Amino acid sequence: MCVCVCHTQVVGLQGPVLAVGTSLGVVLIAQLPSIAAAAAAAAATGTAGDAAESRARLPQAGAPAHTAGAAAQQQSPPLLMLGEPRSEAEAVTSVGFSRVESNTDPLWVIVGHASGTVAVWDLQKRPVKCVATISEF
Repeated sequence: MCVCVCHTQVVGLQGPVLAVGTSLGVVLIAQLPSIAAAAAAAAATGTAGDAAESRARLPQAGAPAHTAGAAAQQQSPPLLMLGEPRSEAEAVTSVGFSRVESNTDPLWVIVGHASGTVAVWDLQKRPVKCVATISEF
């Protein structure tokens, strides 16, 4: 049995979606339920809130990407792992999110690695999919 030890390198937050980049090149994605529940409650009551926060939700596993509502969000997997563990030469050095302005906008996370590689992941696809990789030339 292999035990891999990695360290947090960088953290990013887009509304209720948290991305944690690690020293072994993977990114862990988590949905923060307390923030998502507050956004859903605010949307239901029509109270003021960050509209982008309520739109930046991960869809339910197996659900179409456009069904990212509160009911679908609460059944989302608690943790997604982007990429495969690698060496510390591929450590995650930066994470960023796409700007979500409407429910039809994709939610992407952009991951920069120590090697100079940048990967773009579509979080609303099931399974989550790397849609582009850019390598330093």
